Amino acid sequence: MSPVQNVTYLSGRAKAANWLAHELAELGVAFVEIGDGVAPRQAPYAFYEGRVAGTNL
Repeated sequence: MSPVQNVTYLSGRAKAANWLAHELAELGVAFVEIGDGVAPRQAPYAFYEGRVAGTNL
């Protein structure tokens, strides 16, 4: 057996990675929050939100 290169751990206590959204809102910058910035979820949902945001530009 080869040594382990990477380990991924999911604790079940996932939290949205939205620190940038908070900073942009404080600065008054317009933005659209999508994907894991809104809430942790599966990739297809983030892809869909990205497509919707892109078509609305």
